[in-house]
Amino acid sequence: PRARKKGAQSLSAVRFQWFTAEPRVYASRSVKKTALYEYRHLAGYLMLFLPEGFALDTSSPAYKSEVLELGNKAQQNALTFLKSHGSSAVAAGTALKALRQMQKLGKLDELITQFHERINRGVIVGPTP
Repeated sequence: PRARKKGAQSLSAVRFQWFTAEPRVYASRSVKKTALYEYRHLAGYLMLFLPEGFALDTSSPAYKSEVLELGNKAQQNALTFLKSHGSSAVAAGTALKALRQMQKLGKLDELITQFHERINRGVIVGPTP
């Protein structure tokens, strides 16, 4: 029998798992390297799509709900961006491929510049991938 494929994951689900899973996804030996690569890069790309920035405190009791809320906002903004550039990607894997391609073409350059400005202004605070 063939191995069953894992169902498509949403962008916000990947981001939530990256920031909240215990033990940390990147410290877990049970996560395959390909999945780890996908999680790390998607979490990074999604940070570009939070124009107001964010402040996450891992010791806050509302940490998980804040991560989920920010993940949903980032997912919505990312999917809108992808759609406006002709991509129909919705699942995490296809969205990652589309975002990587757009980065190679320079379509994310402005978002990356804005992200670095937000970091320099201190608008982005929290654990990063």
